[in-house]
Amino acid sequence: MMNLPELRKIEDLVLNKYTGKEILVDVLEEEYKFLHKFKKQFLGISLFLIDSERKFLDEVYTTNLRKSVKTINSDTSKISLKISQLKNTPIYTILFEKEFTKSDGIPFDTKHIGNIDEKFFGDVKVTYIYRVKYLGKPVGILCFYASKPRISKDTLEVLEFLSQIVMISLQKIRYESEIDRLKSKVNYLEKHKEDADKRKDDFISVVSHELKTPISIAKNNLWMFKNKYGTQITNEELQYLKSLEHGLYRMQKIVDNMLDLSRIQDNRLELEIGEFDLYDLTLQSARSFREQADKKGLDLIYPKKIVAPIETDGTRLQEVIENLISNAIKYTEKGSVGIMIDDLGQFYKVSVVDTGPGISDHDKVKIFTKFGQASEGLKLSKSGESTGLGLYVAKNFIEQMGGDIGFESELGKGSTFWIKVPKKYNGKRKDVSAQKSKAFFIFSPGVSSG
Repeated sequence: MMNLPELRKIEDLVLNKYTGKEILVDVLEEEYKFLHKFKKQFLGISLFLIDSERKFLDEVYTTNLRKSVKTINSDTSKISLKISQLKNTPIYTILFEKEFTKSDGIPFDTKHIGNIDEKFFGDVKVTYIYRVKYLGKPVGILCFYASKPRISKDTLEVLEFLSQIVMISLQKIRYESEIDRLKSKVNYLEKHKEDADKRKDDFISVVSHELKTPISIAKNNLWMFKNKYGTQITNEELQYLKSLEHGLYRMQKIVDNMLDLSRIQDNRLELEIGEFDLYDLTLQSARSFREQADKKGLDLIYPKKIVAPIETDGTRLQEVIENLISNAIKYTEKGSVGIMIDDLGQFYKVSVVDTGPGISDHDKVKIFTKFGQASEGLKLSKSGESTGLGLYVAKNFIEQMGGDIGFESELGKGSTFWIKVPKKYNGKRKDVSAQKSKAFFIFSPGVSSG
């Protein structure tokens, strides 16, 4: 049987503890120690990388390259070959043709290897070979050398697990390299404060735009998977898929907030003004959260019917209203969430009243700040879905519309968040024709944005 605690230990070392320039050799050594202890028929492990991958490692970890890709065996001998040296050998074809294969003995010319005890080659009866990939592309080959001609199915699963850990290690090196690069960029910006904010915002904007495509691809693939295999999916698997879908919508909202944040900080936020009915916009927003409120057993109280014509950016205004309703439902465990509209003459006031935990005086100053969150709310939001950007972005939207946003709250007795928006917009506007609309949905109904 597999020794799961030891395998989990290796996995934990890779994911949480092994960092820096020697991660590959650390992983190979740990895997060899595991095999030598529990699967004594294994004599060694070797990792062969394509030239471009070795070049990347050479650029990142110049002084550790040789150590990083060498093989460990029981005599502490090392094997380090470029994949190009294996051309015209059976082992080379696995790069492009197979995920896994096995070969009798050593599947390449041992004259390339150098200082290796000949007894080692004689003791190897079978080599188990796995293709190593990064982002779907083959980058190398991982070999496990065994002294017995056959191994159990259980042991074969162990080898596959270990090969996955090696691939994770390569990915981690890539990610750490990217993090180092970004840290260097941040340090550079800190030393050049005159344009640091602009560079940072440009970076956020580029990353956010780049994230839109993979998020869309993931959502489309998830939809196709559910439609293709819908009748074969178990209830448990369906819950996993729903969780994934919810996570994608959350990520989409975070990306949208980041883009809005970038526009706000760069003074590039433009409003598209048109003629709307505030009651219709508010009612649509409230109805989109009916299912989410019902799941939590909350009473969702719609606003009373009024005629409320308004000249504003309907898309932005509805996004703000949905943000307030979403937060109220997210942080309210029992009771109700109610929405009201009041006519104040030159302004309308939209209020969202909840029976949630309330906000302490200590936390009130954080609410409309960038990444600001209330500690009580976080205690109740175990999923950690709040980024602290939603209300900051909402405040900027409302102020640019010529309005105001605020709240009243008492710890343990709930909160009321409100916005005041002018009936007639008098600020800077984008040069577009006024339009009438009753349907402005900004993000998936029921997905939090706070």
